[in-house]
Amino acid sequence: MGKRPDDEKANTSCHIQVLGVGSDTGCTVPSVLLFFDRKRYLFNVGEGFQRFCVEHKVKLTKVTSVLSTRSTTHTLGGLPGMLLTMKDITAGGLLAGQVGFDVHGPTGMMTAANAFKTFVSFKDMGLKVKEFGSKEKVGLSQICDPVIQNESVTITPVVVQPSADGSKEPEAKKAKMENGDASSTHHNGPVSCYVCQLSDIPGKFLPQKAASLGVPRGPLYGKLQKGESVEGANGRTVHPSDVMEPSTPGPVAIVVDCPTEHYIEGIADSSSGLASYSKDTRVAVMVHLTPRDVLRRQEYLDFMQSFPQTTQHILVAESMAKGIPIMKKSAMLHTKLHFLDPIAFQPLHHSIEEQYDDPFPSNTTPGINMLKYCLRPVAKRGYMHDECTTPFEEEDVIKDLVVSKPKIKELADAIKSFESPTASKDIPSIVTSTQGDHVSVTFLGTGAAIPSKYRNVTGILLQNNGASILMDCGESSLGQLYKRFGKEGTEEILSSLKFIWISHIHADHHMGLASVLGARSRVLHEQQKPDDPLLIIGPRPLRKSLHLYSSLEPMAFTYVEASCTEVGENGKTKDVDSSVLQSLQAAMASMGLKRLESVRVEHCAHAFALVLESNDYDHAANTGWKIVFSGDTRPCPQLVTAAKHATLLIHEATFEDTMKDEAIEKNHCTTGEAIAAGEEAQAYTTLLTHFSQRYPKIPVIDETTLHSSNHVGVAFDIMTFVKFEFSDDKNDGSATHSENANLWPREPSTAKKTVTCPPPHSATLIAATPLSAVANEFDLLANGTPSSYIVDDASVLNRATRGSLGDELKKLEEKTGYRVEIATVRKLEFESDAFAFGDKLVSKWFPGQNNRGLLLVVTSAKDGALTGDKEFMNAIGDDLIDSVVGENVSILTEEEKYNEAVTSSVQRVVAKLTGEKDPGAPVRVEKVRKRTYKTKKETEAKKDATSTIVLTLLLISFVVPMLQYFGYTNQD
Repeated sequence: MGKRPDDEKANTSCHIQVLGVGSDTGCTVPSVLLFFDRKRYLFNVGEGFQRFCVEHKVKLTKVTSVLSTRSTTHTLGGLPGMLLTMKDITAGGLLAGQVGFDVHGPTGMMTAANAFKTFVSFKDMGLKVKEFGSKEKVGLSQICDPVIQNESVTITPVVVQPSADGSKEPEAKKAKMENGDASSTHHNGPVSCYVCQLSDIPGKFLPQKAASLGVPRGPLYGKLQKGESVEGANGRTVHPSDVMEPSTPGPVAIVVDCPTEHYIEGIADSSSGLASYSKDTRVAVMVHLTPRDVLRRQEYLDFMQSFPQTTQHILVAESMAKGIPIMKKSAMLHTKLHFLDPIAFQPLHHSIEEQYDDPFPSNTTPGINMLKYCLRPVAKRGYMHDECTTPFEEEDVIKDLVVSKPKIKELADAIKSFESPTASKDIPSIVTSTQGDHVSVTFLGTGAAIPSKYRNVTGILLQNNGASILMDCGESSLGQLYKRFGKEGTEEILSSLKFIWISHIHADHHMGLASVLGARSRVLHEQQKPDDPLLIIGPRPLRKSLHLYSSLEPMAFTYVEASCTEVGENGKTKDVDSSVLQSLQAAMASMGLKRLESVRVEHCAHAFALVLESNDYDHAANTGWKIVFSGDTRPCPQLVTAAKHATLLIHEATFEDTMKDEAIEKNHCTTGEAIAAGEEAQAYTTLLTHFSQRYPKIPVIDETTLHSSNHVGVAFDIMTFVKFEFSDDKNDGSATHSENANLWPREPSTAKKTVTCPPPHSATLIAATPLSAVANEFDLLANGTPSSYIVDDASVLNRATRGSLGDELKKLEEKTGYRVEIATVRKLEFESDAFAFGDKLVSKWFPGQNNRGLLLVVTSAKDGALTGDKEFMNAIGDDLIDSVVGENVSILTEEEKYNEAVTSSVQRVVAKLTGEKDPGAPVRVEKVRKRTYKTKKETEAKKDATSTIVLTLLLISFVVPMLQYFGYTNQD
């Protein structure tokens, strides 16, 4: 018998979970996950969702459908990136074992899918895009046919339109300009809410009743339990209701999105809106994605209170106002960097709104990030806070930093006392001048390909005297602006944008563009300013994608192909339409530029670098500034020529020097090649960026190369670079290499290494490097005492292992009073010894407490430690400690069996503390390669035996019948 398909298997557990809630971005609608044992349904995929999943260890396995509440970048901005990641690892990753992947949404969903088809191939993904709802407005609300219907759940969309006050222009009326680009008007589109009806739980089967009705034991019992009627022995038809207790009605969960007050009337419609479910006592929970100002309107409160008192309401916006960041670990890292260099790393902004009197009924709760509401089993129905995000105190992070590394305070003081150098012909005037242009560069993302926990994908903001431009605009660039500048600052930047330049068509360089354009139009509309088209300079294929996006939400832009700003061999650019030329000239004038040139580089088709020169730039006269951004490229002479005497060269450095072959294969640069390009171009300062996500915190750089190069730095997310200058050991108050060489741990005898000792001329690099090196340890140290027994920072333990070990350790503490923690970490960069770091964790987590122990596993080193306070160590004994670390941890981690390593170690510790028999250590199996072929002697021996058998068979089959024949003939 074959295996039952997942749809036919029972789902015994189900919960609904809030994802992506925080106060540090203001550009996306949070996500909601409906979780079953074998299926997952995801509502909304806003920008940054992938990065969120990485930090919070949210697994996307078994997500078969995405259901969007809107067909705009608010709810779909992260979908293209998620699909690209899925496509890369389909063979054994997110879509492993799944037939396909569905995307559902209201009118406009097909257009949105076509928009990102430009750079996301749907081939071999089994992707199906499904749009529902009438394209013609038939009323304020419409209950559509179910989009998901199986044995576990039925999901029904309810499409809501804005009322007359909010839909004076129900469609985005697009005016086509001569060059084929779009202007926009403010509008509101359809929004979908979702009603999730879980299947009923069948009642208990009554075999005695079935037998009394003449149904014999066997297969007929199974049919009755499946809901089929059968015929009894007496010929009577027996129905399931005759032999089963009444079923338990399945609960209902509702996802509500009400973006403005104009949608309340449709949602509260008792005939075809969500209010039609208000009398249904099965409605267990409603997740409100509604903004805070709409939540507090009396008509919305009346809508909520129309549901039974037993219905629980999760209010996402109330949690978003409490100042808890979405990306907690990157925020903690930035806090440490701010302590070192408060100029380069400005404080992050959190949209902590004014607190009002709570008007909500008692059956409401703020939608804290990762909050779950259990729907099944019924006995566990209610809120689950085990994975909820907790805030951190910046003072505690800094205190831990200073305690762990006392000399960091000296370094921070040295950086703060740094003064700009005096004027010199060898130093650009912008560095030494206190007047003139106020130019700054802020890195919104410094990672390559996909976002990681600490690095977003590429985006760079250049500001000059109140005007701004963006160089590349990866996913979540808008969210990064909110983090760095806050709501008011971001709105000011959006309204002051003069142009956006995109280096090439690869998705990690432009997936945030549509949301930035949409946000700009909204800001200008709210400020009652004209929504003048913004100049977009980019690769040819991107134009089509933007046009499709602009039909879904308002965004005004003029598109110019980057090749139109490329200078040919004749020293001239292409002839372009007069209106395009006028837009270019206006953008350059507003930014104070005399040169805006795209330079073709070696990466892919339509790939360019960008050269910008201020109006007063003159290298010989040492005036003005010149900034060059490489985009993605291999080392190429045309870039070096274009970057000659640049004040600042921002150069991609995707790979370390030992990976040159891969850099060549993928048309990227190594760190050494990027530094060499800066030296050859004689650039005053070179900043490295676009690092492979295999280096989540800091790239691997040849320290010799870096120390022999002047003015080279490493960019970090949300780092603002001003004056284009690093501190130098020749200047008073600077931090010199010799002074600080002993501050940072060094790796023994290796030429190529992670730079943990900063060069003398790099204050910004000094600020960034040491914390990146120690961040692994600080991830554990800064989190405070764990609320659970397991801190799997290396993400090597599966759900089953975490669950069983948690139960076992809880029982151990209840029985003996000994509390044992398990911690995994990928590698130790700050501490060289696992026991030393383990002791530090015990002191940090359990100050002044007794009977506390820790099992630490360091995955990259295949090492670990078993340590604790004095009472724990005495109870365990040195022999067991040596055996667990030297055998259980060492042997099993070498075989990549991390779950078994931790489980077997805990079993031995528990046995020791409870007085039971030690299960013993694993045995190292020596792998002996067995011969899979026969020797010549064995072959010859088998050949002789085979020959004998064959001859015997021939004798039996041929000679014997012939003798019999001759015998018969002789008788005749």
